[in-house]
Parts: sequence; structure tokens; C-alpha cells
Amino acid sequence: ERFAANFQRADHCREVGAALTVFHGERCIVDLWAGHMDASRVQPWHKDTLLNVYSTTKGIVAVCVAMLVDRGVLSYDDAVASVWPEFAQNGKQHITIAQVLSHQAGLPAFDEPTTIKDLFDWPGRCAALARQKPRWVPGEKTAYHPITYGYLAGEIVRRASGRRSIGEFVQQELATPLAADFFIGLAPALQRRAAET
Repeated sequence: ERFAANFQRADHCREVGAALTVFHGERCIVDLWAGHMDASRVQPWHKDTLLNVYSTTKGIVAVCVAMLVDRGVLSYDDAVASVWPEFAQNGKQHITIAQVLSHQAGLPAFDEPTTIKDLFDWPGRCAALARQKPRWVPGEKTAYHPITYGYLAGEIVRRASGRRSIGEFVQQELATPLAADFFIGLAPALQRRAAET
């Protein structure tokens, strides 16, 4: 009833499309979807509609790092530069993987002007972060790294996993084994299933 009520609201918070699935252990106890995939409310939402999950992806990326720690490939106390040597520039030689994962690296945003197009240039964004000076002494402060976290932690995974992109790592190590419909980087063939953002 609460889920359905979001589609009946008369204010600006009226839902366009949404889904909710709840598991108790391995048992699915709630599986709801409703509304539309587009703002014009033409394409109906389906059980398998994909949507951008934004910052919750950080948790998935942190799990990837944890898997590499569990396998002995990385340690949280390792300097990022131990797997990404170029990162050691401008006083970042001692930043640890733990500091990156806990938003203490001092790199919460790009200092260089960055366009939307630039965000699709993984090597370029990682090179920019490698050149950048931290905004504070790493480990002394915490500030949410909303845009840079994926590049920082994702590049650690890429370097430590044999140059697999974070998207490839997620697919091979998490999504496929768990039969999870989750992607970092969506193949063109799957775009038709994606809700508008």
C-alpha cells in the first residue's frame, strides 16, 4: 500500500517508476514494480527494468576491494601507489587503500575543469587524480568523494586484478556468479531496459 501510494500522490513527489524487492535470507518476500521507465509515461516499467543506482555502487566497488584483500592480493594498509605508482605524485605517496575507501584521501572532486564527456575517459580521469594534490593531509579529515571514489577504488581494483576494468571485475566475480542483474558500464544491447534518469 505504501509503495502504491507513491504513484497516487498529488504533489511534486509523485513517483514516475520504481521497483522494490525484499529478501529475508534467500527467500524473496516482496517483489514490486510499477509506473513508467520514462518521464513522458509512455514506456511501462517492467520486472527487469534497469536503473542507475548512483552512489550505492560505491558499496559494490568496496566489496571488490574486499575480495582482493581476502585473497591476499591487497591489504587495506597498502599505499595506493604500491599498485598504482603514478598516484604517488604531489604528496600522495602514503595514501592508503583504507583512506581511499573511507573518503579520507583528500580528493573529493577534480581540481581540473571536468566536463560530462571527460567523465567517460577513465584513463584521463585517473591520470588527473594521479596528478592532483590532496585538499587536506590524507587521513586527517573525511569528506564524501562523490565523483572521484569510483575512479580511485576502481583503478585500485583494475591494477590489482590484472588490468580488468571495475565493470569486468564486477561481472566476472560478483554479478555472474550471483545471477545479479547489475552492471558498471551498460552494453548497448541492454540500453532498452534502462529507465530514463
